[in-house]
Amino acid sequence: MCFHRRFRKEGLAPIVYLQSHCDVASDRDRYVYRLMRNISVDSYGACLNNKQFDDPDLMNTEKMSDAKLYDLLGTFVAVFFFSLRNLVVLSEVA
Repeated sequence: MCFHRRFRKEGLAPIVYLQSHCDVASDRDRYVYRLMRNISVDSYGACLNNKQFDDPDLMNTEKMSDAKLYDLLGTFVAVFFFSLRNLVVLSEVA
């Protein structure tokens, strides 16, 4: 089965957004909000939240390296990753 159909069947979006700090200088939430208008995004965490963790303990940012979180993220088939930083650094080259 095509993974796109499997995602829809399992109720998963093709993009997952995981964040805990809202309203940062990079304005990443606005970017993701606009993205959400065009494509389904499963948003876990404090900002733009539209999905709940099965384990409420994962809302704690100290659990961001927890095996349970990695298991959840492992259900998503990643073709492309991007990172939105907390800060705007004009001299950084990535």
